[in-house]
Amino acid sequence: MVSAALLSFISEMFSVIQQTTIAFGGLNVIIVGDLAQLPPVTGLPVYKSSEWKLFYPLFLKEPQRQGQDPRYFNALQEIRMGKMTLNTWNFLYQKAAEFDQKSLHTTLDITNIVGYKETANRINNMICNMLPINQNKFLINSAVDFINGESYNPDESKKLFKSKTNYPNYVRLQQGIRVMYLKNDLAEHKICNGTI
Repeated sequence: MVSAALLSFISEMFSVIQQTTIAFGGLNVIIVGDLAQLPPVTGLPVYKSSEWKLFYPLFLKEPQRQGQDPRYFNALQEIRMGKMTLNTWNFLYQKAAEFDQKSLHTTLDITNIVGYKETANRINNMICNMLPINQNKFLINSAVDFINGESYNPDESKKLFKSKTNYPNYVRLQQGIRVMYLKNDLAEHKICNGTI
C-alpha cells in the first residue's frame, strides 16, 4: 500500500524536522509490513524507492494475528495473492451480511479503516451525532502537533505533512467517543500508539 514516493516523502519530512540532509533525519527506522498486500493506488511499490536499499529485510513465517482462525487466515492469503476462490467469496459475503445486522452499539465500537480523510471525518461526525449529549457538552479542539517536545505551528504542519496524512485538523471529544492514541509517550500507563 505504501508507494516509493511516500517512503521518500517520510524520509524528507524527518530530514526537515531533524535539520539534516541524512535519510530519515538520521533516525533509526523500522518498517513493518506485508509487501504481498495491495499495491499502491498510484506510483511504484515501496521497494523501488532509493531509501529502500538502506533497510535489511527480515521475513516472518508464522501468522501472528489470524493463526487461531485457519479459515479466515486462508481467506486473507487468497486475497493478498489475488487468487480468491468462490468458497472464500461466499465466506466473506456471509461475514458482511452478519455485520449488516449488528446493533448500533457494535457499530459505535468498530474501528473503520478508510482511504480518505473526508470519509473518516464523515464517519466520525456521524458517530458523534449518534451519541447522546447532555446539554451540548462536547469539546472541539484543534489537533496540535509536537516536534521535539515543542508545539508545531499548525500552518507549517499542514504544509509539511498533514495534508498527506489522515490526521485530523481538529478533534471533537465527548462522553462515549472512542479515541485512538497515536504516540508512545504514555507506555508506562499502558497507553501507546494504537490504544483505543
